[in-house]
Amino acid sequence: MPRPRVAPDKMPRLPRVYVPRAQVCRRLDQARECAVTLVVAPAGAGKTFGVAGWLGTAAERGEPAARWVHADETWGPDRLTDLLDEAAGADGADEVAPARVVIDDAHLLPAASHRALDDRLNNDPDSMRVVLLSRWDLPIAHLVPELLGHFAVIRGDVLRLDDDEARALIVAHARTEEPGVVDAITTYARGWCAAVVLASRAVAVTPDPIAAAQRCVEGGSRFGDQMASDVFASLSPRTRHLLLCLSAESVVTPQTAAHLSHDPVAGELLEDLDSTGLLVSRLVTDAADEAVQYRLHPLLNEVVRRRLITDGVDIIGARATVVRAVLLDAAAGNTDLALPRLEAVRASEEGAAFIAEYGASMVMRGEGAGLAVFARDHLEQVEHVPGVWFPLAIERWVAGDTAAAERWLDQCLGMVGCLRSEELACARLMRARLGREPMLPAVGFARGVMLAERASEVSAAILPQLLTELAMTQAWLGDLHEAEVNLVTAAGLARTRELPALRAAALSHLALTQYMLGRERACTEVARQALAQIDATRSWSPQFTRWRLELALGLARSVDVPWQPVSPLQDARVHPADLCSVFWLQVQRAHAVLVEGSVADGRLMLQQPLDLPDSWPLPDHLRVSWLVAEATLAALAGDRTSLKAVEDRLAAAAFRGEAAWAGALRADLEGERRQAAELFEAAADDASFAQPVIRPIALVARAQLLDELGETGEAQELLWQAVVETEVRRNAAPFLGWTRQGTPIQTMLERLVQRAPRPWATELAGAMADATSLATYFDPGTATPLEEVDDQTVHLPVLSAREREVLRQLARGATYADISAILFVSENTVKTHVSNLYAKLGAARRSEALALARGHHLI
Repeated sequence: MPRPRVAPDKMPRLPRVYVPRAQVCRRLDQARECAVTLVVAPAGAGKTFGVAGWLGTAAERGEPAARWVHADETWGPDRLTDLLDEAAGADGADEVAPARVVIDDAHLLPAASHRALDDRLNNDPDSMRVVLLSRWDLPIAHLVPELLGHFAVIRGDVLRLDDDEARALIVAHARTEEPGVVDAITTYARGWCAAVVLASRAVAVTPDPIAAAQRCVEGGSRFGDQMASDVFASLSPRTRHLLLCLSAESVVTPQTAAHLSHDPVAGELLEDLDSTGLLVSRLVTDAADEAVQYRLHPLLNEVVRRRLITDGVDIIGARATVVRAVLLDAAAGNTDLALPRLEAVRASEEGAAFIAEYGASMVMRGEGAGLAVFARDHLEQVEHVPGVWFPLAIERWVAGDTAAAERWLDQCLGMVGCLRSEELACARLMRARLGREPMLPAVGFARGVMLAERASEVSAAILPQLLTELAMTQAWLGDLHEAEVNLVTAAGLARTRELPALRAAALSHLALTQYMLGRERACTEVARQALAQIDATRSWSPQFTRWRLELALGLARSVDVPWQPVSPLQDARVHPADLCSVFWLQVQRAHAVLVEGSVADGRLMLQQPLDLPDSWPLPDHLRVSWLVAEATLAALAGDRTSLKAVEDRLAAAAFRGEAAWAGALRADLEGERRQAAELFEAAADDASFAQPVIRPIALVARAQLLDELGETGEAQELLWQAVVETEVRRNAAPFLGWTRQGTPIQTMLERLVQRAPRPWATELAGAMADATSLATYFDPGTATPLEEVDDQTVHLPVLSAREREVLRQLARGATYADISAILFVSENTVKTHVSNLYAKLGAARRSEALALARGHHLI
């Protein structure tokens, strides 16, 4: 699967007024060979420029260019690992040290990335040279690496300016060498870079620099706020307007700055701020065609945000300018940064109106998290704006918070005219799948709305979401073909309208629908396409879509060859109203525990109730799959009584072909070859559904039985027919060997390939060549009904690990000599273990011990 890009960011360019940091450089030189160097200091301490300046001197000494990363949540463990691997191999030689990687704002890395760094530091320190710049200590276990010389910490005291460094900065920014000014600011700043720069700039614009500098010392923190205000006021009106408009940005291009401020010379203003070192730094890039970027220091943003609280004339102007830019972006389909920008300029009313207009599209684009944040911060306001309620309901619904979604929907439904017809249809479908209203009327209403929509020249913004909700409900009800059409249409609309989150969700439901239609190969192709789209996108993180895709892909691949490991999706997150996924996840888990070797655990899994609203009955197309799974496990356990009960339930539900199939399995258990063959024929003719794959299973099983009965010609024709019917699906399940009484499937496939070679048949023959037939594979470790023991009333024997190993070998039919060779112990030791087993199980011979062990589920 493709991963997000690993390209590092641009290194900050040193400002025109830059003072080399001798102590910082010395400490970094000392830690040059460490795998990880952690630089810890608060904002404004000069971490970024201190390290950037040191890298400049390192480059002069011939060291390779460093990779610079501005950390954020997109730098997950995979992306970070790829960058470190690339840096480790940058010189193409194992003996050369890895290229250095600097991670600025490392405290913003995801927790999983911190763990990845920790693991690499402790297990492979020589593969990296990393400098971490952070505002606080990181969760990295560094005691042992520090003792081994792999880890170093540089704290804020090292970053404090000495008097000479402070004086150089003060003289440059305050534009005076007056000792009274220099001494006062040095005393006030106590070595912190940002305080020195801000205080010097504030003093520079006063008529009496000495008096202003003295107020630094006397005013303390109160003067800090005044100082920041004075610095801001000293800027030109144009520059102030620019910074107010950029209050939500941390990194910005001149083009974005010009767009947000509506000022064509915004880039020149940023360049001027960068050249004077006022907490704006240009990011360095070697590529001539890359756009210039500027990084705004958090302290500068904080100064601007405090200014925004005052709500003066310049604030009102900046707010109007940003609102204009946001609306222009929205018209072009760019809404991901809209709400943070509106909130930054305190445009909450405009933010609510924006959500009412574009909120649903933002959710379908994968940008819904911003809606939840806005609603949380402005709850009282959104409660009084009805147009916001439905987009918030959709956001909560997509996030899986169905309780909150219902509350917003109830508010919508409680106000006449609050919802348009498409929104009402969507709301009714969502409520129906929660059991709040009947499904069929909700589906009928939605279909009526869709017909009216097709006749209209204007397509509603919510249409892709409505199509997806309608298809999910139809898939549950069994109208799979119409669900397929609606999902294809939804995915197409989402692609046209650039709604990647909705497109991925629609494709995930389409993949599962393809599986239910008996199209496993199509399911696999759709699921892989959607997963590739998700992996190639970092702007949003699907909560349920990926798990749904993994589920569909797992179901489809579990019946394909070559056989692949199957494990239960234990941590899968399924949306509470995604009813089909709830069902198939339970089936997949039962299948997975069966593959692990336990028929009993598989049967227990199917006995667990499904998490469905109000104990809803399963629709026919899912009920038949559930009953067939129960029949399969009953047959594998040799439980004829349970198998007959499932057969009767299938017959009562009018699933004639599936009932005949269960009867054929029962007849096969009883040794009735001819009867089983006739029932398998009826099953092949009358199978009601494409999923489960009853018809091909019945064809193959009948072929095996007829071959055993001497009717070889018809048997070969039936097997060939099954191969042809399953080839397009790539469903190998029918060839697992479902009958105990027929010719082994391996023998029949080998003959078929010799007589009429076909690629799919050849694949099947190779996959089954060394496999045991399904019908008998689980016999050694599965208790028969007579061997079943009630664990509630019988004390379970406690076996040692070695005794369990011996017991498993006995179940395989191994002799004492075989067990001795396998476990590398003497035969006398094996006999001792067997005697202990007999004593603990209360058995007198091998067959009795194995029967008791199976009854207790010890094997």
